[in-house]
Amino acid sequence: MKRMNYRNGFVLPVAMGIVVVVGIVVASVAGYVSWAARSTRVFLAKDRCRFAAQSAIEQAKAEIQHGFSDFLGAGGTSVRIDPKQAASYNWFDTVSGDYRTIGSQNPVTLQDPSVPVNGCTVVVGIGMFVDHETNSSFAAVPVVATATYVYPDGLSVSVTIQETVCFATGQSKVFNYAYFVNNYGWMNGSTITINGDMRANGNISLSGSTVNGFVYGAINDEVGADGSISLRNSPKIKKFSEYRRSYATTQSRPDMDDYDTAGAYDAPSASTVISLPAFNAEGKVISGTVGASSGKPICNQAADPLPMPFVSDLADYVEYAQEKNGTLSYPGYSYTDSAGATRTVSGGTVNAHFSGAGPSGDESLADKGSLVLIGTASNPITINGPVVVDGDVIIGGYVKGQGTIYAGRNVHIVQSVRYKNPPSWSHPDSNDVQNESNNASKDMLGLVAKGNIVVGDCSSSSWYSSVGKYIDGRSSSSVVESYACDESDANIGYPAVFGGDYTAVESVDGNSFGKVRAVDTGETYVEYEPVYDWRGRQTGTRPVTKHRKAMETSMDRRYYETACDDAILSSFSSDVACIDAILYNNHGIFGTPNGGSSRFNLNGSLVCRDEALIFSGNGVSFNWDIRLMPKANNRVTSALSLPVGPQTPYTMSWQEVPESLNPAYMALVNSSGD
Repeated sequence: MKRMNYRNGFVLPVAMGIVVVVGIVVASVAGYVSWAARSTRVFLAKDRCRFAAQSAIEQAKAEIQHGFSDFLGAGGTSVRIDPKQAASYNWFDTVSGDYRTIGSQNPVTLQDPSVPVNGCTVVVGIGMFVDHETNSSFAAVPVVATATYVYPDGLSVSVTIQETVCFATGQSKVFNYAYFVNNYGWMNGSTITINGDMRANGNISLSGSTVNGFVYGAINDEVGADGSISLRNSPKIKKFSEYRRSYATTQSRPDMDDYDTAGAYDAPSASTVISLPAFNAEGKVISGTVGASSGKPICNQAADPLPMPFVSDLADYVEYAQEKNGTLSYPGYSYTDSAGATRTVSGGTVNAHFSGAGPSGDESLADKGSLVLIGTASNPITINGPVVVDGDVIIGGYVKGQGTIYAGRNVHIVQSVRYKNPPSWSHPDSNDVQNESNNASKDMLGLVAKGNIVVGDCSSSSWYSSVGKYIDGRSSSSVVESYACDESDANIGYPAVFGGDYTAVESVDGNSFGKVRAVDTGETYVEYEPVYDWRGRQTGTRPVTKHRKAMETSMDRRYYETACDDAILSSFSSDVACIDAILYNNHGIFGTPNGGSSRFNLNGSLVCRDEALIFSGNGVSFNWDIRLMPKANNRVTSALSLPVGPQTPYTMSWQEVPESLNPAYMALVNSSGD
């Protein structure tokens, strides 16, 4: 019987099976490699797209911020804004149907980059839901960008990013400086020390002074300034040990050597003469004075201007003060008016707003709405939150509490203003956290004027001989500039563009503004005066005919003068050796501080458009109050309620989203028929 052999028939199927399996494996590997290569390309392209989309969003944020600032005011060095900002933020509620344009007035239209960004085409727009709650001081704006990268073989990759950005206002950044001037900044004299940063929206001149901080000059087309800093007579900066030992009072800021808070003194390693920086091709400082840890140059020329807000319509501030329940209490006082009558004015309490009779007691006179505030150590002026005074504020003496007085016209500082419970910063500081907590509740006063802040008795001839030539725009010694004014300042005599002459009579459209003074009524009366012999003994009396005088509104007033009777200034004036306050106004700060045998100290901050303080005595110190730094203690700045300005936008949320959430992108896709 023959045996059949099946071996040959079995080998072929096995071989074929192996080939098939190998083919499957090879195909799988090839497919995986292809998938992995494609995934890698997609991954790399997405990174490209994220960078491109984020770049477009950053540009869009800057454009929106600039547009909003333009809407608030001049868009350059000055902004006009009410303290609540609710109406201002309605600007964000208007968004075009294609989600490209935002803004009710002077709107901003976002444009796609004209050239590829990182190889990607980018479409940028406003997200579908802008969040602005009624009566809130911020707007949350979703800014969305879609970036697309296309490989040469046609592979297309897109990424859409949506960043929700908060546009808000808060305490203006001008208060981050010991000295901030919107026009021309100057400090001339070897006895002047600024313990804090110094900045001008214009040019700065330093001659022999000491600045323990940074100095910024800014470009300002409004006043024709290129932001240059002029250094003469070797201005200086102090190192840590000298700052602590010789220059830092207990009310001046601590240094960064032992204090971990923004705003502390960043001193160089050695005391030196301040010099301008020189930069290499990469923009690094190769010479010039720099800070200790930051490496940033002490002098910074041609910086961007920092917008300074105007105190606008006073009615908005009245509403604001009423909502914040601000209060002001003050003691009574007596004085002899220019007509020779003795007047006694009772003390009282102001609830948010004062608009009553002034010190003359007659509501028909020009001093209506003005207050005289003279505090003593035992009976100080007490402030809590913001309070609005319609007219002038004449102030001196002791004050306690935390808050700001808004004057509808001028603030006249006729004697030293001192905190009853001042802050104290030890040098060195062994416990910065505890020290900051202790100082958070200490006294803090803001003095804000729609007009000017005037130091000293401006009714005296000596005051004018010291200050007049510096505030007269026609004088060769003038340090003031011409600038645009807030339209609401027409109520106190300012034209649309102020020529810079503070010695002129206030006048708008041919109408001048009066002040209170004694005038002859035309009536006479007889008064008996004593008669003395050669030994000084009274021997009798004699009749003397005198002219009767009365207080009236009759005299045209100048910008620096008070609307009140000048006798009030002379009655309470004494050397202004110290000002514990944050000084801020729409126009100028000028006058005659005099520390006498001691140094004059301004403890707080000085902010204005023009400055002409003419010092006498044994030196001057500007000591910036570090509590003004918003991050230091928000409770302090909230209680103070100082003028506000635009803040740097910040990111509330960031996420990658589907392309369908970019309306601008979808509109382009739909229009192309894809």
